[in-house]
Amino acid sequence: MSRMHEFDFVVVGGGSAGCVVAARLSEDASVDTCLLEAGPSDWNPLYRVPMLAGRLYRARPNNWFYETEPQPHLDGRRIFWPRGRMLGGSFIFNGMVYIRGSAADFDGWAQRGNPGWSHADVLPAFRKSEGFAGPADRHHGTDGPLPVTPASRAYGLFDRFVEAGVAAGHPLNRDFNGDRQAGVGFYHFNILNGRRQTTATTFLAPARRRRNLTVRPSVRALRLVVEGGRIAGVEVLSGGRTTIVRARREVILCAGAVNTPQLLLLSGIGPAGHLASVGIRTLHDLPGVGENLHDHLDVAPAFACLQPVSMVDNLRLDRFALNLLRFAATGTGPAGASPIQAGGFFASRDGLEAPDLQAFLLPIAATNAALWMPLPGRRRPTDTFSIRIGPIRPQSRGHLRLRSADPLAAPLIQPNYLAAEADLTATVAGVRLVRDLVAGPAFDGIRGPELAPTAAARSDAEIAAWVRATASSVYHPVGTARMGPDPMAVVDARLKLRGLDGLRIADASVMPDIVSGNTNAATIMIGERAAAFALADART
Repeated sequence: MSRMHEFDFVVVGGGSAGCVVAARLSEDASVDTCLLEAGPSDWNPLYRVPMLAGRLYRARPNNWFYETEPQPHLDGRRIFWPRGRMLGGSFIFNGMVYIRGSAADFDGWAQRGNPGWSHADVLPAFRKSEGFAGPADRHHGTDGPLPVTPASRAYGLFDRFVEAGVAAGHPLNRDFNGDRQAGVGFYHFNILNGRRQTTATTFLAPARRRRNLTVRPSVRALRLVVEGGRIAGVEVLSGGRTTIVRARREVILCAGAVNTPQLLLLSGIGPAGHLASVGIRTLHDLPGVGENLHDHLDVAPAFACLQPVSMVDNLRLDRFALNLLRFAATGTGPAGASPIQAGGFFASRDGLEAPDLQAFLLPIAATNAALWMPLPGRRRPTDTFSIRIGPIRPQSRGHLRLRSADPLAAPLIQPNYLAAEADLTATVAGVRLVRDLVAGPAFDGIRGPELAPTAAARSDAEIAAWVRATASSVYHPVGTARMGPDPMAVVDARLKLRGLDGLRIADASVMPDIVSGNTNAATIMIGERAAAFALADART
């Protein structure tokens, strides 16, 4: 085993938060930082194409390609869990939607015993990272590295969805990141000049010019090095050799809600009983590691479309290729637009103080989203659209475990979807809400038959059966190294590991409860705050 260079800070994981942490730390010329990423650099130009978002989830080379354990409340199905494995992390293939969550989410974190995490506390970090394309106000920042831009409204179906929501009595919401979250409208995106913008391209790429920042892709963390009651570094696999990267001040773990708890467990930090069961000596009994796993789950009611207003013609192979060429030359056209643009936040029942459902329209159903070619005897695919909807404050909780002590083995992932009956009830209500929207006058003239779950599913029991048979992850896992003051918490309010010095965690795993909506923006905010905490502590 050889030794690599020693650094003040070692950041493990170059995803949404890790790129922010490394870049912000490097702004202080008095410290040196090393960023370790298991995957390669973000060189592949296809990951910059917004239209390809839904297709790159299943590209293996830069994807951990995880899968859950069989889900007892989803008809025993295993659910696919893509996680990014290159600089940029899962930001390289997500939907690019910029949603922070509601103010109540962060106030709830603070009320759970995490001082400094209320909405008023975290808003400056959101604003610091944001390069908002609209007018500056108290909610948005305009000088940050991360572009936040309006929807391009590439398909008329998006406008029809918003019209349908307003006609049904839901408020028009011009800014889901503003004063309120409820209502229908158009999302904001991390797209600029038609190209996906990740924290690897916006934070890290400019920072790599600094001499005090070292970025090492294709280096896999195996275990944390524990010496004298503190985390002293990381044991890594690089070029077929096992090596140690040492940290003079801190290791900052940004490996995500799957790989962060996995690395802690492999290092002997976690529930003593579980560690013993896989033959790992317990160095620090921390029972909350891997617990509190939760995620967003949704379903996709789908409808035939009576007019050629869907995405199907842009999936014709020759047009698809031309769209990519146009994108490469100018950054414009359908390839430069996200396939997710309009959506909303709704209450599943009367009496709720805040929305508990999120929806977004897709101008194609998954069943006919394949590329096609107009060959003799082959009919043009049917125009379709779908409206994905699911609960954004799920009550179901699961866990993550090791299968063995082998650091190269995938962990056991058990999110326990729909274990809480309330999650199923809300999802069924969401299906009914979608049906009501599509039945409205905004969809007159284009509304075809319901393709899924089909008009035959009328009762709650029939809809619930379809939910269990078809629901899938929204790929927002959180909570496996949660922040808090109680014995099941893994980090404190400054994101420091409880009980051992020298380690901070900065990724979605620290969220005590999932935010109401897409998790990427909140993860970036956590990265901003972790870097600020680390530098402040280094100066004392």
